[in-house]
This record gives sequence, C-alpha cells and structure tokens, in this order.
Amino acid sequence: MLQRMINEASPGDVIKVPAGEYSGPIVVDKPLTVQSNGAATIRGSQLDPVITVLSEQVTLDGLKIIHQSPDKDTRAILVEGNHHNLNNLTIRTDGYGIVLRDAHQSRITENTITGNADRPVSERQNGIDLFGSHDNVIANNDIIYVHDGVYMERSEDNKVTQNHVTNSRYGFHLMFTEGTILSQNQSEQNVTGAMVMGTRETSVRDNQFSEQLNHVYAQGLLLYDVQNAEVHHNVINANLVGMLIQDSKENRIYQNHVAANFIGVQLLNAEHNDIFENNFVANVVSGQAQHSAFNRVQGNYWDSHMGLDLDGDDHSEMAFRADPFFYTIVKDKPAFQIFFQAPGMVFMENLLKSDTNLWMTDTAPLIEPVTESEVENRSSSLLFIGFSVLLLLYSFYFIYFGGIRKYET
Repeated sequence: MLQRMINEASPGDVIKVPAGEYSGPIVVDKPLTVQSNGAATIRGSQLDPVITVLSEQVTLDGLKIIHQSPDKDTRAILVEGNHHNLNNLTIRTDGYGIVLRDAHQSRITENTITGNADRPVSERQNGIDLFGSHDNVIANNDIIYVHDGVYMERSEDNKVTQNHVTNSRYGFHLMFTEGTILSQNQSEQNVTGAMVMGTRETSVRDNQFSEQLNHVYAQGLLLYDVQNAEVHHNVINANLVGMLIQDSKENRIYQNHVAANFIGVQLLNAEHNDIFENNFVANVVSGQAQHSAFNRVQGNYWDSHMGLDLDGDDHSEMAFRADPFFYTIVKDKPAFQIFFQAPGMVFMENLLKSDTNLWMTDTAPLIEPVTESEVENRSSSLLFIGFSVLLLLYSFYFIYFGGIRKYET
C-alpha cells in the first residue's frame, strides 16, 4: 500500500502516512516527503533495505522502522543522492541503521537508533554509516547497542553535533576524513568514546567522553595517524585511558578537562603536537609518553605535580615530567601492573631513571587549574563517583586481563 502511494505521487508531493503497519522493502525514487506522526511502522525482514532512497530532495519524517534480519550486513535505510532530510525516525535494527553512500548535503537529525542488544558488539553494525558522503549534518541523534555509533570513511566536511552514543564499540569513528567537525556530543560506556584515525583538519570540541571502562583497550579519545586536528574544550573523564595520541603530529590539544581516568594522557610515537592549557585532575597516572620527544607541552595543570611559583606568573619554575619507566616495564610484562606504586616499584623507578630529555615534559606547568568554565562544570558531578568506580574496575582488569596493551589497528 505505501509503495503504491509513493509510485502514484508526483515529484514534490507530501505523503502523510496513516497509522498502521506497512511491509518493506520501500523504494523512494523521486523527490517526496513521506511523513507520519509516529504511528506508522514500516517493517522489513528481507536482505533489501527496509527503505531505499534513490532520488534527490527526499524527506522521511516521523516514521518507525523495524528491521529484522539474521544477516548483520543488511540495512534499515539506504540513502543515495543529495539534499535529503531524515528526521525524527525511530529505528530498531539487526544490521545497519542509516547508511549514506555518495550522499551529500543532507541532514540526519533527531533520530533514535537501537541495535540488537542480544548480539555481541562484534556481531552488530553501525548506527549511522557514511562512505564517500560530504557536507552532511548529523545532529541530535540517540544511538545505542550498535557497533560504532557514527562511522564515516573517506568523507569530507561533515558536521557531527549533539549526538549521544552508548553501549557500543566506538561512539564516533572517523576514518580517512577531512574537515570533520565533531562537537557537543556525548559518548559513554563504549569501548572508545571517539576513534579518530587517518584524518586531516579535524575539529574535536566541546564533547564529553565518559566511562569508557569495560575493555582493556578502553579510551575516552584516541587519535591515531591524525594531523592538523584541533582538540579543545572536551570533558574526558572516568575512562581507562583519557587521551591516547599515537603516530600523530601537528595537532593542537588545549583547554580540555581530563579527570578521574587511570591514565590521563598517553603519547606513543607522537611528535610536534602542541599540548597546552589542559587540566589533568585526579588521574591515577597523569601522563605517559613513549618515543614522543618532540612535542610542545606547556602551561597545563597537573594536580600530581608539586610546583613552585617564584615570580608570581602562575606557572611553576619546576617542570613536570611524565616518567615512562612504569609503562616501559609493564609493556612487556603486563602482570607487573599490579605493582603500580608499590614501594619496590617506586624504588626501582628512582634507581633506574632514564634520560629525562626523552620524557614528556611540561616546562611551565600551571600552579592552579585553568579558569573554571563550562567544561569543568559539566564534569564536576561525575568526578568522585567515576574515580571510585575506575579504581575498582582497574583492579579487576589487572587480575583477569593482564592490563593495558598497545592499541592494534
């Protein structure tokens, strides 16, 4: 019935779908608006997408889509073409949620996408998936129980803002993109809050990445092979690793609030990055660096640092240095992590100090945190609870999983 209504409509028509249940697959191959007040459900169980958009200027609004399939590679909605609006959709899917292929200048907004919670994360697919799709807006979507919340590859100038992703692998996953704006999103209780890989000119700002704890690779924010990114004003708290910066260079990382993580910031083979005016508060380990000697680290607040301000400029004359000794020891023998801060380990650390010129060094750390801002206010209510839970779970990981291992691509 619904397909017949679409076939009989003229380009530009508005189809108001009556309440009821309709069977897919549905194909929209002309400019149309297909809308409901939330009472129309389209159900599909075939290998074809429940809805396929093959035209320009299509609007889907207020529909419920139920996508049931034993094949995880199937799609609830497949979109091609340009200038579309997908708004206020409620999607339950056993595969992908919304897939854009060579689709540009579209808006994907205010949708709820729920994957199959009964499947392991590895057997799910992405909530919103873009490939070769440019200049789109993905905003105010709520995504849960998928593989990656928002995944985009080889796509440029997309804006991803005010989305919420939880209980998935990566909240946000950028692969080989340029000019992406990732702002004002929330990612919590995933493996990694945001995985940014192979990107250029990325902006990561005003996000909250919290409580990524339940995996040995858990991180709030991972930058891998990233260049010329601006990472600022993010709240990164209560994760196993707050920020992991690996094989990345020429990035600016500033005014982030990094709190109650096991490791605040970790650098691996990272060079020529500017790291300044960040707050590192209540992390078990403030920072670690390995083979990352040429970064410009200055003017951060490290609560673990005992500084001394002699000239009243609010900066310590004593540098903060992140000793890589502990990381170096446990990298090859993860079981040694159980001895973190044990008296014997501290003694060995002092006895066998390596060349401090190779350490990550903040030459002028702040005496006081960066001025209180909206960033800090957003994190304060989670700080104490997150830190307590973090320490408990971390002890469990040491015993059962053998600690943190280097991220493998």
